[in-house]
Amino acid sequence: MTPAPDPRLAGARLALVPVPPAVATAVVGGQDAATALAEADLRAADGWPHEGTATALHGPAASPPPWRTWLVVLPGGTVVGECGWKGWPDLRGEVEVGYGLAPGSRRRGLGTEAVGLLVAWTLAAGGARRVAAEVDAGNAASRALLRRLGFAEEGPGPDGVLRAVLDPARPAGLRGRHVC
Repeated sequence: MTPAPDPRLAGARLALVPVPPAVATAVVGGQDAATALAEADLRAADGWPHEGTATALHGPAASPPPWRTWLVVLPGGTVVGECGWKGWPDLRGEVEVGYGLAPGSRRRGLGTEAVGLLVAWTLAAGGARRVAAEVDAGNAASRALLRRLGFAEEGPGPDGVLRAVLDPARPAGLRGRHVC
């Protein structure tokens, strides 16, 4: 029996596609990913992979579904970024997400849509009860993205990194606007 393929999550302007193992291997190995992308009917946007992509794709093929990394893909198959989980949910049911876009794809709402899709799917079907993210205190665009999705900042740690948490159990008036 063939296992069911990982779901492809579709939004209004993009889709989240599970990272093909050959793409992850090429990017993590520092090789040109063009051939592996082409085999999956995908191509890279200018600036992808970006500086954080290899870290994000390290090991996604080895992680069992659904806790893996997804490519952020525009119509026509252009990969502009990635998003996914940094591990399994902890004992509280909290999972941490990470995300990144190629520089030319930032500040267009694509990150909000991609992370919104991932978070909505995580809470509805992925088994997590809370979603967390870490962001540099000086990254105003990423902080705004998380606020738009209803994340609440918990303050900076000693390293200047903020932790933001989306907890659907909080009263709705405190969650902010959810765009997915």
